[in-house]
Amino acid sequence: MALLLSQDTAGDISSHGTAAVLSVVTGASYCPRTGAAGWAALCYGQRTSGRIPAVLTSSNQAELWAVVLGLQWVVSLGIPVALEEVVLHSESMWALQMIRSELRTPITNHSSGSRWQEPGTRDPSPTEKEALAILRSAGGMILSVGHRRGGWALQQCHSLSRQEMRRQREYIRMRGLLPDDNGV
Repeated sequence: MALLLSQDTAGDISSHGTAAVLSVVTGASYCPRTGAAGWAALCYGQRTSGRIPAVLTSSNQAELWAVVLGLQWVVSLGIPVALEEVVLHSESMWALQMIRSELRTPITNHSSGSRWQEPGTRDPSPTEKEALAILRSAGGMILSVGHRRGGWALQQCHSLSRQEMRRQREYIRMRGLLPDDNGV
């Protein structure tokens, strides 16, 4: 059973009985005009952000990649041996549903009154397949997903991911790949 963490404890390792659960909060920012996208994650008192290294066509894809890159970052930190479960949090119902469908994992809903946005019956795009393959390779971990709207942790992720997206968008403009659009 997944431990339900409040927004105040998001990003911490908590225990429920003898099982330790790690909560990772993620967020993404996407510019549809340039395709620039940034991601951020918050976990265990640490945070990180960066550009999304894939060609994206939607903010949903950006949110999916934010979850994937957030998990990769947490793994790179060295997950404690006693850890039983990793709960990946996102505000994107679509991304969470894609992950749930692919990994057959439960979804913990942290928002009252939220509605699922089904990813549909279409096959995942190559970009989505690549992200899901990375998640599948997280061997030995029990992954679950949790929907989260609002709260300090998510605001931090959005601020960091927006900065990364803006840096990438400026890089695209400076390289002359797009005409200046007056700061949009």
